[in-house]
Amino acid sequence: MTNGWIMYALAALCLVLGFVALLAQKTYVDTKTNQPTEVELPLVGKLKTNYPALVFVAVGAFLAAFTWSKPRDLGEEQWTITGSLRQPAGATIKWEEGALVLLPKAFDVALASNGTFQIAGSIPKGEKFEDVITSILYTNGKVSGQINVAEEYKKFQAHQPSLVKSAGARLRDYAPVTLTVYE
Repeated sequence: MTNGWIMYALAALCLVLGFVALLAQKTYVDTKTNQPTEVELPLVGKLKTNYPALVFVAVGAFLAAFTWSKPRDLGEEQWTITGSLRQPAGATIKWEEGALVLLPKAFDVALASNGTFQIAGSIPKGEKFEDVITSILYTNGKVSGQINVAEEYKKFQAHQPSLVKSAGARLRDYAPVTLTVYE
């Protein structure tokens, strides 16, 4: 919200400067005709203009309206996502040599040596983990696995088999995901 206050301050400054310039009543003369510049405005009539003063007022009004139209920052909430990865049959995996990533990358990811993971990060209030993250991916050489978070959460909500074991207000716990070996 700090940026909003800065924009409002700039808008107020422009409006004040514009009104001060209007009150000073400096009229600008057209260089071709040596006559005061006039502008006809609907509902107001003809004005002998102070272009710089009007520009200040217009810019200030635009900045205030633009800032007001933007959605307010509601803050962020801390989320925790947990789960584990399971080795495929007959494979031995050094978990720390692989990479566990989220798409898009915006969270802190911790992968333990036993394949369990914990993901922590902030999400704007009013949004869910599935609104912000599309996938959790693990890859290690020829071994990989993926969790499509939105799809799994929809299954969980529909009481269908899902990788989501439990879901809280700011928590998701995933069942173990068996990785796939690609030759």
